[in-house]
Amino acid sequence: LPSKPAVKACSSRMSRVVLGWTIQRCHTGRYCDLHTQHTPRLKYRTAFVRRVNARSTGHMTYLPRALEAGDYHKGFVELLAQLTTMGNLSESMFRERCSELEANPDYKIRVIEDAETGRLIASATLLVERKFIHECGKVGHIEDVVVDSAYRGQNLGVLIIKELLHLGEESGCYKVILDCADANVGFYEKCGLERKGVEMAKYF
Repeated sequence: LPSKPAVKACSSRMSRVVLGWTIQRCHTGRYCDLHTQHTPRLKYRTAFVRRVNARSTGHMTYLPRALEAGDYHKGFVELLAQLTTMGNLSESMFRERCSELEANPDYKIRVIEDAETGRLIASATLLVERKFIHECGKVGHIEDVVVDSAYRGQNLGVLIIKELLHLGEESGCYKVILDCADANVGFYEKCGLERKGVEMAKYF
């Protein structure tokens, strides 16, 4: 990635393009993703995302990136615990799984780090399934989507989901799918997905 994010205005409203993520400041003082309307396809989309405080000149800096082995100490386990049961996950277990996933190009975990605190505040996973149908096509599965409760309402979930959708498209997927609770349908529709089918499951 370049050492400094390329930032430019794209409309008369206050907006910025940060390495492929267009974020616009709305009346609430936060920046909203406008990727599809305002930016070309760029090789590097993940970058520093700045949220300007509407009442001051200060800002918070968020860094979307791939999961790293050192993230065990940046609150990744605690973040996922807001989503589901984690059990006893030791650092050695975490690092071993990270090594396995790094060797698998079809498994992509993206996180967002608060650069000011060094803590992870959002995470989501894209798993690319290789199929025989559709001329050996690929399907992307989005899993384990979570935003830290203290950071919700800032559109970070939308940003990270849209990044996974673009990763799925770049990986050659003909579709990207996910399962969610009825209460979350509206959120995923805002991300560009639509209701399709019914989830079935059997737990062991």
